[in-house]
Amino acid sequence: MLDGEFYLIGGVDLFPDAFGKPMRIYHRDAYRYSPTKGWRKLPAPPRSVVAAPSPALTDGNRLVVIGGDHGGAFGFRPPEKHPGFPRDVFAYDPQSDAWQSLGDQPNPIAVTALVPWQGGYVVASGELRPAIRSIETWFVRTR
Repeated sequence: MLDGEFYLIGGVDLFPDAFGKPMRIYHRDAYRYSPTKGWRKLPAPPRSVVAAPSPALTDGNRLVVIGGDHGGAFGFRPPEKHPGFPRDVFAYDPQSDAWQSLGDQPNPIAVTALVPWQGGYVVASGELRPAIRSIETWFVRTR
């Protein structure tokens, strides 16, 4: 949520292939919902986003996406050698209706929650790579 509006970024479609094996389509799209204006399609984010820590954090003016999966290493073998999730951090600025790169993070994660706390966000656990959980807890300050 940012300024009372809800944002939906990326996602994945799951469907069976001809043999019943799960297949995925990673999405690179974004939408904003306003209670007074309804849904609006936004410019595409820099990459597809699945299972990013959520809800996305804000820095007061922008919606910031950290971590998540882009699907580039889906099915990587052997799984214990998976390269991990993307390091890039990017933000959507509603004023300019554009995405901005904010650099990289040192330890990207996916599949976890962000909890607002004392002017920042707590990030507890999460996946470092598929099915490999982190035991770390971080505090992310946005200002």
